[in-house]
Amino acid sequence: MSRARRESGQITIMVIGFAVVGALLLVVVVTSTRAYLTRRALVSYADGAAVTAAQEVADEVVYQQGVEAGVPLDDGAAAAAVRDYAARNGLAERFQGFAVVDVAVTRDGAVRVALRAVSPVSFVTAVTGAYAAGVPILVESTAEAVAG
Repeated sequence: MSRARRESGQITIMVIGFAVVGALLLVVVVTSTRAYLTRRALVSYADGAAVTAAQEVADEVVYQQGVEAGVPLDDGAAAAAVRDYAARNGLAERFQGFAVVDVAVTRDGAVRVALRAVSPVSFVTAVTGAYAAGVPILVESTAEAVAG
């Protein structure tokens, strides 16, 4: 048998192998890019929600005690402001699995907002199978009310 006859068809197997590896790489890149862009958008909305919540000053406390120790925020009003912000911006429709995880107000006038969403996976393969339900994303943002 000639050498050319023994190697016939070998390149086809190699091309198929490279095509499979290339397709898997493409799936990973698309999935990670989508997760990154979802996270970036969610961080932007968390920033807006935190700033909105930081504007909910506890008026009665300010008039009674002043703002020397920091601007006091109303816990309930801050949480309601975050929920209202999420509803006004349609975050539940915009992000799969969206939820407001936490709205925490500190005594010194800072508010921390935590939001959660899921970035969907475009193609479920052996590589992305662990994230078939989507890539979970949790972001936090903090804003501070400053007297001035």
